[in-house]
Amino acid sequence: MAYASGMFAASGPPTTMPEHVHQKLRAVVEDVHEAMMRSLVDAPAADHPPQDLALETRIAECGFGASSAVASSFQRVCERVLAADLNDEDVILIVEACLRSASPDAAIVNLERYLESTGSVSVFLRTMLAAPPVLNLVTTVFGASQHLADILVRQPGFVYWLMEQSTWDSPDDVDSFSEWLAREVEAFRSVEGKLNAVRRAHRQALLKIGVLDMVSGASVEEVTRRLSDLADAIARTVLDVVFDELGDDARPRGIAVIAMGKLGGRELNYSSDIDLIFACQECDDDTLHFYTRVARRFADAMSALTEEGYLYRVDLRLRPDGKAGPLVNTEQALLIYYENRGRPWEFQAMMKARAIAGDLALGERFLDSIGKLIYSSALPYSPLEAVGAMRDQIKENLRANQRGHNIKLMAGGIRDIEFVAQAGQIMHAPQHKELRTPNTLVSLSTQRRLKLLKEWDADNLMAAYRFFRLVEHRLQMMHQLQTHTLPDSDEEIALLARRVSHGPLGSFTTESFIDTLSRHLNNVRAFADAFFAGESVHPHSVLLMLPEDSERAVTILRQVGIRDVPRAMRTLHGMAYGSFPRLLDRRARAEFEKLLPFLLEDVAATGDPDTALVRVAQVAAAEKSESSFYGLLVDSPAARRLLVGIAGMSSLLTRELCAQIGVLDSLIGDGGEAVDQMLAEVPEWERFSAREAFARGSRATTERRERQRQWFERLRLLTFAESFRNGFHPGPHGITGEKARAAGARVHLAAAFDEMVPEKERVAVFVMGSYGVGEPRITSDLDLLVVADGVDLPDLMQRVQAINQWFTDGRILKLDFRLRAEGASSPLVQDLAFYDEYFKTRASLWERVAFAKCSPWWGGEKARLGFLRKLRAFVARPFSAEEITALAQMRARVEGLAPKKFVEWDTKRSAGGRYDIEYILAVGMAATCMDRVDFFTMSTHERIDALLGTGYLTADEGALLRDAVDLFTRVEHFMELQEMSHPGTEEKARWLEGHLARLSEETGAPASLAALTDTKTGVRGVYTRHLDQSI
Repeated sequence: MAYASGMFAASGPPTTMPEHVHQKLRAVVEDVHEAMMRSLVDAPAADHPPQDLALETRIAECGFGASSAVASSFQRVCERVLAADLNDEDVILIVEACLRSASPDAAIVNLERYLESTGSVSVFLRTMLAAPPVLNLVTTVFGASQHLADILVRQPGFVYWLMEQSTWDSPDDVDSFSEWLAREVEAFRSVEGKLNAVRRAHRQALLKIGVLDMVSGASVEEVTRRLSDLADAIARTVLDVVFDELGDDARPRGIAVIAMGKLGGRELNYSSDIDLIFACQECDDDTLHFYTRVARRFADAMSALTEEGYLYRVDLRLRPDGKAGPLVNTEQALLIYYENRGRPWEFQAMMKARAIAGDLALGERFLDSIGKLIYSSALPYSPLEAVGAMRDQIKENLRANQRGHNIKLMAGGIRDIEFVAQAGQIMHAPQHKELRTPNTLVSLSTQRRLKLLKEWDADNLMAAYRFFRLVEHRLQMMHQLQTHTLPDSDEEIALLARRVSHGPLGSFTTESFIDTLSRHLNNVRAFADAFFAGESVHPHSVLLMLPEDSERAVTILRQVGIRDVPRAMRTLHGMAYGSFPRLLDRRARAEFEKLLPFLLEDVAATGDPDTALVRVAQVAAAEKSESSFYGLLVDSPAARRLLVGIAGMSSLLTRELCAQIGVLDSLIGDGGEAVDQMLAEVPEWERFSAREAFARGSRATTERRERQRQWFERLRLLTFAESFRNGFHPGPHGITGEKARAAGARVHLAAAFDEMVPEKERVAVFVMGSYGVGEPRITSDLDLLVVADGVDLPDLMQRVQAINQWFTDGRILKLDFRLRAEGASSPLVQDLAFYDEYFKTRASLWERVAFAKCSPWWGGEKARLGFLRKLRAFVARPFSAEEITALAQMRARVEGLAPKKFVEWDTKRSAGGRYDIEYILAVGMAATCMDRVDFFTMSTHERIDALLGTGYLTADEGALLRDAVDLFTRVEHFMELQEMSHPGTEEKARWLEGHLARLSEETGAPASLAALTDTKTGVRGVYTRHLDQSI
C-alpha cells in the first residue's frame, strides 16, 4: 500500500500542549493505568491517598467537559490503548490529539465508539501513532463532524482507505466519480442493490471530501465543486439505473435533468436540497407519460431513506406552475411558458440552471434559448428593482428569530451576495456574454475584471462569500442537516469558531471569529443596501465599505489622528451595523452615516482619537437604542461633544456611563442642577443601612452597596459634565467637581453615623486632608477622626468599624483612620482626655501641618467644640525658627520620596509641588491667621486669600499659588480620569504629554507639561523665600 503522506502535510505537526495541561493529563492517565492493573490482579488499593477530585473534574482541568459520559469514554479509551500493550506516553499522545480537535468531548467519545467497532484495535492504534498526520486526521473528523464520525464508525476500514495514495490520485470530477459509481453498481443485479451501492459510495465520497476540507485546507470553491460533481455523477448513475428499470432499449432517453440553485451553480453544500426541473424532447403523450414515470422514480430514488441512508433531498417546486404543473415539460412548452408567463423571480432562478444528467445536449440547447430571454436588453422591468424587491420580500418573510442568525438569508448574508452578483449579470450580460455563469464567485470575479464592480467591493463580497460558505459547511457537517442557523449561545459559538478553524481560512479565536463574521455581514449589508437603492455611497460611508487595511481608509482616518486604522474600521462597522449576534437595522445605519463626519471631527480634537472612538462605540452599544442615540448626537452638538469628551478623557467615566446609561439624559441636560438635586436628598435605598451592615455577605447588603456605589458614579459623571462645560475652570462645584464630591461624602457618612451612633451629642466626627477642606480628587482617601466624650469606647469602635467596612470593602469611599493620634497602632476611637494629653505631650511637628485641615462633619456640639479647643491650642500658634528648620528638613525628606523617573509629572512630592504650597500656607496661617474661626476648614484658595489679606503673600505670589493649585488639580484630574497615577515608562510619558497638550487646546485650560514645569519652578521660588524668611 502506498501511503498518502503528502496529502496530510498541510495539517502540519501536532501543536504542543501547555506544560501544566500535559502534567495534569499525565497524572490522570497514570492513575487510570494503576487502577486498571490493580483490577486485573484483584490487588488492594494503593498506599498513597486517592485523588479527592472525580475523574470528570480532573479531565475538565485538561480541557474536556465535566460530564460523566465524557469521563467514561476517556477511561475506556485509556484502557483500550493500554490493553493493546501500549504505554502511558502513547495514551497521552492520543488524548492530546483529541484535545486539539474542535470538540475534545466529541473526539474522545467518537474515538471510543470507533475502538469498539474496529476489528483490530492494536493495528489501528499503532498505525496512528506511527503516522501522526493520520492521528490528526481521525481526531479532527471525530471532533468536528458527527456525521463523518458516524461514517468511520460504521465502516472502520475507511481510515485505511483514506491513507492510500490512490484514494487521493483521483481528481474527483464528474468523470472519475461516474467511473467509480459504475464499478460499484456493476456488482449488483437488483435495482435496490444498485441504488444502495450508490448510497454507500456517496457516503464514502462525502467522507473523503470532508477530510480534504478540514485537514488539507481545500478552498471553499474546490470543496463545493467536488460536492457538486459528485451530485452530477450520482444523478447520471441513478438516472441510468431508473431507465434500465422502467424501459428497454427501444425506449427513447430524450430527457434532461436540469439543476438549479446551489447544484446548478456548482456550489453545493454538504446537506443541500437539490432543485431540479425536467425537460424532454418533443414527443407523443405516451412517451411524455414514460418520461414522467422516469422523473418521478428518479426523484424518489434520490431522496428515499433506506438502511444505507439517502442521497439528496429533491425539490421539484421550481418547475413551471410549481406543484400544480406537470413534472416533465417538453423543451418547447418550457420556452413558451417562460416567454409568456415567466416572472422576474423565475428568470432569476433560471440564471443558476445547469444540465447535469440525461440528454445534456437537449439541456444545453434549452438553457441557451432561455438565456436569450433572461439576458435581454429589452426586459420589460428594471432588473435592479426586480432583484431588490425579491431581496426585500425574503427579509420580510424571514421569521424574527432568524433575522440575526440565518447565515443564508439574514441581511448581509449569502443571499445578499448572490443577489448583487445576479443583478449585475442581468444588467451587463447582454453586452458581456462571459457573465452568463451560474456560479456566484465566477460572476463576481468577472464583474471585477470587467470593472463593473470596484476591486475592493468585489474582493469584500468574495471574501465574505467564502467565509459564509465555510461557516455554512461547518454547521451542516455536524449532523448532515440542512441548517443555516448560527448558534446563539456563547458555548456553541466558541465551538463553531473552532470548527471553522479546521479549514482553508486559518485559525480563529471566539473573539476573532465574531469580529470576522460581523465585519463581513456589515460590509455586505452596507454595499447591498446602497446597491439596490440605486444610490451612490456617501463620502464618509465609504469607510463602512472598505477593508480594514485599505489605503483609502488609512488616508481618511489618519487625517483625523487615528493611528490604529484596522481597529478604527472595525469600530465604525460595529457602530453602523452592530456585531453578531446583535445586528442593527437599516435606520440605525442611516443615522450613523449622518453622524459619522461630525463624530470623526470631534474625536480628532481629543487627546487620543483612537481610544475616544472605541469608547464612544462602547457607550452606543450600552444605549441599546442606537438609531435614536445617533439621531440625538446629530441634532445636539453639545451632547455629542460632551460624550466624545467623556470618551476621550476618561476610561473610568466611560465604563461607569456604560454601566449606568440611564444617566445620559441628565448629563445632556443641566448637569449642575442635577448635582444639587442629588445632594439635596439621597433616596433611602441608596444610603447606608445599619441592618444590612451587620448582615455581612447577604444579597441585600451587596445590592445596597452596589446602589450606593452607583450613586457616587452618577455624581462623578454629572460633575464631569459641569466641569467640561466650564472648560475646567472654577465653577459652582469646583474645577473638577471636588466640592460636590466632598458634599456627597458628607451626606452619606452623616446618614451612616446617624444610624449607627445614637449618642450623637457625645461623639464628633472630623474629616482631615483634602476632603476636610472640600478639595478631594477622584481617588482621594477620606481621612477620618472619631472623638468621644463619656461613651463606651469598645462598643463605639465596633460600630465605627462596621461603617468603615461598609464603605471601604464596598468600594464606595476609601475611609482612612491612620491620621488619628498615634496612627494605626492606636484604638480607632479615643476620648477628649486622651487627645488633650496627646497634643500636649506626644504629638509630632508634622501633625501640626496635618491637623491644620480638620473639618467637623458630624456629631454633638459639646464633643465638637471640646476637641477643636484642644486642637487650636496645638495647631494655631506660630512656628519657631527651629520648628521651621525642622519643617524644611522634613519637606526635603518628602521630596526624596518623589518618583525618580519622570519627576516632572509629579505634582505632590517633587520640588514646587503641592507639599511646597502646604508648608508655605501652614507656616503663614500659624503666624498670621491663628484667631480665625474657620482656621481648620478653609480651602486652599481661601488660605491663599487670607494670607494675601494679612500681607504674608504678595499679590504676585498669591496669583502664582492660586494658578498652581488649579493647574495641579486639572493635571491630577486628567490623569485620574484615565486611571493613571504616574507615567512609569517613556512611552506613557510621551502619550501623557501629547494627551494633556491636546486637552489644553480643547478646553482652553492650561494642563501641559510646559505649564507644569514653569509653575513648579515658580512655586519652589515662593517656598524658598518664605521658609528662609521665616527662619
